[in-house]
Amino acid sequence: MSLLPTLLGKRQLPHEFFYWEHHQFDAKARRLRPERLVQAVRMANWKALRRGLAGPLELYNLTNDPGETTDVSSSNPGVVARIEAYLKTARTEPRPHDNGSMEWAR
Repeated sequence: MSLLPTLLGKRQLPHEFFYWEHHQFDAKARRLRPERLVQAVRMANWKALRRGLAGPLELYNLTNDPGETTDVSSSNPGVVARIEAYLKTARTEPRPHDNGSMEWAR
């Protein structure tokens, strides 16, 4: 999503979901650590997290729990199913992290 319309004072089109992920890079081995991947989705007042590609989905209601202390996935199966369906199409493989592309990390 581009922030430019907001910065220019223009109307920002709403998005149904925001998706992001965080990788941990092993500088010594010069590779990403897929077992440390964290996926996240924001949908309205919901935030979902998944640690690793096969981990369970954690779900938080940010209106009631802004500190994300209580996983409410078991009591909101419809929301979980919707986010799970989105996650099946949201992810693309990251760019290669080989010796040539990581010169700055030395």
